[in-house]
Amino acid sequence: MLNKQNMCVLELLRIEDKTGHKTIEGQVRIQNMMYVASKTHPELDYGFEPHKYGMYSKTLKNILIDLNEKGLVCIDKSNERNQPIHLTTKGLEESERVSKRIDSRIQESLRIIKSTLNTLRYDEFVVLMYTKYPEMLEKSEQKNEYEKWRENTAISMVQDDQVSFLLGFRMSGLSLEVFGTKIYGTNNSDSLQNSAIYADLGS
Repeated sequence: MLNKQNMCVLELLRIEDKTGHKTIEGQVRIQNMMYVASKTHPELDYGFEPHKYGMYSKTLKNILIDLNEKGLVCIDKSNERNQPIHLTTKGLEESERVSKRIDSRIQESLRIIKSTLNTLRYDEFVVLMYTKYPEMLEKSEQKNEYEKWRENTAISMVQDDQVSFLLGFRMSGLSLEVFGTKIYGTNNSDSLQNSAIYADLGS
């Protein structure tokens, strides 16, 4: 019988992201998605620890192995780097059966996490996650990539309306004045002043 931890993994894989896809591109991404869920819902205790690619749970890895062996989940190991993960037909049927047993608040959190994070490019995912959850950097081997990508990734995500100005500012590592100028240009002092006010309120 599946426990809450297993059911929530199936639920995350069952939910569609905002583009209508269900597949999650790799174990690093699903590990970090479930870490975000556990921050909101501490009862989802997977025992996460800092790791070279963010947060890692051996419990979650074993759950994925178990679900794969049961024929509920397919881990595509032909793609060595990403190893896309998706439900099998049997897994989809099982996930729909157990979905009603999951707390609606957890379901909504998983829906938001999948919708927000599953469609991001790799650099967007890394910069966003490490900015919002700096504890992920403790043992990460992606620190240099994070620092290299921060500025351009933050600017593009704000310009594409993927994140707010304030979050983009935090992601960028730039001063508020420099970041505001890169977003609004040098001649839009009103927008820069308003952004400074929002940054003060959000600090």
